[in-house]
Amino acid sequence: MHKAYRILRWIFPVAMTALILVGCSGEDGTTPREPAFSPEQIQEMIVLPQEEKDEVLVDLLTTGMDTTAAMDSVLVLFLEDPNVEYGEVGAQGIAISYKGGMVGGIFINPEDNPEVDPDTLWVQESAPISPPSSMQKATPKKAIFLNPHYDDRVSFADRIIQGYGIRLSPAGYDSLEIFKNSEVTLKKFTELSGHRIVHIYSHGWAWPSKTNIQEVYLMSGETWSIETHLDYWEEIEDGDVPLVKIHDGISQFFVSPDFISNHNSLNDETLFYGGFCYSALGTWPHVMVDGEGVGGYMGFDWSVLTAWNAAWNRNFIWNMLDEQYVPRLNVNDWMNSTYPKFYTYNDRVVHITYEGDPTYTFYDQAEVPCSETVEAHDDVYVIARVTAYMGNTPIEEMPVRIDYRKIHCDGHLGSINPVFGETRSNGVYVANITGVFHLDNTQDLIVVRATCGGLVQEKVFPFGVFDGMEGSGLFFPKEAGFFFQF
Repeated sequence: MHKAYRILRWIFPVAMTALILVGCSGEDGTTPREPAFSPEQIQEMIVLPQEEKDEVLVDLLTTGMDTTAAMDSVLVLFLEDPNVEYGEVGAQGIAISYKGGMVGGIFINPEDNPEVDPDTLWVQESAPISPPSSMQKATPKKAIFLNPHYDDRVSFADRIIQGYGIRLSPAGYDSLEIFKNSEVTLKKFTELSGHRIVHIYSHGWAWPSKTNIQEVYLMSGETWSIETHLDYWEEIEDGDVPLVKIHDGISQFFVSPDFISNHNSLNDETLFYGGFCYSALGTWPHVMVDGEGVGGYMGFDWSVLTAWNAAWNRNFIWNMLDEQYVPRLNVNDWMNSTYPKFYTYNDRVVHITYEGDPTYTFYDQAEVPCSETVEAHDDVYVIARVTAYMGNTPIEEMPVRIDYRKIHCDGHLGSINPVFGETRSNGVYVANITGVFHLDNTQDLIVVRATCGGLVQEKVFPFGVFDGMEGSGLFFPKEAGFFFQF
């Protein structure tokens, strides 16, 4: 349920009755809400019946019955229960809505297919680059990784964790807080405030089915218990914490985006990485961006292969926390990079999506100083943004490292005369030595922008081709030395 619909409707009796009730009312003058059911009643109404019906489903599948036909048969048994209001069979399982608003069912297929792991996803990544000592580190920040299905997806999770391990510390972040399997309790979902990066790698259930998505529920790592039920009975009764039987497994809590929103105070410094199927659907982007006001929300517009889920994050973190980029990359830079942002599987195109501030970065503003901290004769570098124009149309933008040779911060100019050199697998071209060029088409231009400490300078050159090489490329014309001063 959304926060807006959580307001209780109180009926105010006659004045005398109101006066009598004041003594047992809450601080706001309203009578505290009481549970409609005890945990023991919930166990008898929902938990145990779901476990029994899943045993029937196991038996039917053991006989060789088609999965959909078996689930249809079990749904008939659910609908005979007077406590059930609605049920639907989908590709991921049997979704059940109980009278009074509670949600449950049997989850059978996470749809993330861990057996599909193309080698091409895990592109060659450069070693982390140590920034010059004069560059300011980011202030310490917190990152959290919640992975309730770690044991089932260990090879993918470990690659994600390794990427964070390499990138976070050099960028000024605290060590990654990691919670796996049963450690991912409902309480952990209430402790996300204060984290710059929130990454949840789990299963998502398009509820009640992917052809009729009303919400997407996220799997926790916690087994249903009377003790936890007592802590979160209100959210359970409101449908924000479904009680779900994992097929041929345990009864687990799932959560809605509203559960996370109602228990945390996230803000525009937070990037929320929804690493679970259908995470860009339901109300997740709306609740996180418009409701919680997070800086950015990453998700997937359908069920996502777990290999792509993990590889997208690895590449995203690897580049967003790469300290060679000055200014640092923002989300828009990454979304427009050459690394693929979609794939096709079973005739369905699946995208990674982003909602929020397109300029979001994992760093604080103006954290990369220039003349204020660079000492005379220091070797430093900045990254120029090179945009190639065909006529008036920008056709490509890429970061280019430009080395400053013995910059003097007392007003002297340092000269640069770079060319495109070594190509890295992530699309970064390193400018390193002087080359020989000739003009090819004087009406097309290359615009070079160098940025340092929030200051921007720009130079414009004709479009050229590398002398003696076949084909054309984005190169500076002959003797196109240029100067930047910061």
